[in-house]
Amino acid sequence: MRYQLENQVERCLRAAGISPEQQVLLALSGGRDSVVLGEVLHRLEQRFAVAHVNYRLRGEASEGDARWAAQLAASWGVAFHLEETHRTALGANVQQGARELRYAWMRALCAANGYRAVLTAHHLADQAETFLLAAFKGRGSRALAGMRMVNDSIIRPLLTTHEQEIASYAATHALEWREDASNDQLNYDRNFIRHEVLPVIVQRFPEAKALLAREAARLQQLEALAAEQLAHWKARMVEEIDAYFHRWNLAGLPPMYASWVLGRMCAEMGLEQGAIDAVIGLCEKPVGRKTA
Repeated sequence: MRYQLENQVERCLRAAGISPEQQVLLALSGGRDSVVLGEVLHRLEQRFAVAHVNYRLRGEASEGDARWAAQLAASWGVAFHLEETHRTALGANVQQGARELRYAWMRALCAANGYRAVLTAHHLADQAETFLLAAFKGRGSRALAGMRMVNDSIIRPLLTTHEQEIASYAATHALEWREDASNDQLNYDRNFIRHEVLPVIVQRFPEAKALLAREAARLQQLEALAAEQLAHWKARMVEEIDAYFHRWNLAGLPPMYASWVLGRMCAEMGLEQGAIDAVIGLCEKPVGRKTA
């Protein structure tokens, strides 16, 4: 018997051009969502391997997660990759450092082993959290657009799936998983949104998670159009002098979205927000005036 979740994952993989014979890499934390995705891949007879990172942030619990992930991979009959690191390697922002480390490592695994893509188990509620996190931190429309289901070598087959459907699949197949106690720590912004903010919103607006995820999907479409506009104005405005210097001609740039175009161009060049604001401020100065 095929389940809806299995059909959904299969459709996603085929749409991404991945056949059952081509091997993918599953990011397995050991939590319910990644365990469910691994079970789905196993039942679909999709070739895959497993990658797990032991950040060693929770003592014996972290070591237990790593051992358990290896055992689960063995039960599926797939290859298991383990990366071990320490708190000092993650930098000041632990969650960001952990994310950058694991994606860099998994991309390297794909290149070394011929895996077609990295699969993660992000779902609809994760997308809603990402949207709110970007909004509260003022990160702009690109961040509000959230995660893509297929983004280069990263595929998120469960991104439009309700967490209740994932929980139901886990219960139906009597799956076991590991609970990460750090997911309940409210000092992490995402956990605060997950446990304190979203539940209050959902009480008033029951479909809030789905609606926020839908707005993120709409913004992804707008971002595609915005990228075309940015390329258009960049071609008209920027003249390359050499590898280090460019001349920017702002003439003709519509005031309606001049700050947006300049802000995006500066961000692509790696400028910090203060420098971006300074460049945007040039548009508001009278002709002939100098800026500090």
